[in-house]
Amino acid sequence: MASIPWKDQYKHPNWQRTRAESLKAADYTCQRCGDKESQLHVHHKRYVKGRMIWEYSPLELAVLCESCHEQDHAENNLLKRV
Repeated sequence: MASIPWKDQYKHPNWQRTRAESLKAADYTCQRCGDKESQLHVHHKRYVKGRMIWEYSPLELAVLCESCHEQDHAENNLLKRV
């Protein structure tokens, strides 16, 4: 598959399918705080260079509400500075 810019991968049907499957498997609930009302994000727990964003196993993805997603990224950024 030709290289697709990272930003454009989120529009790709393969990501949309992976995202929908992840949300359904999590019962449309944040896996960190249990929120069912806020906008949910499908978060990559890690990235592997060269992989498309849909080429991750369900175990490498987490469904998080917007707040928990932001918190997760803030924690990861803090750890990178240490």
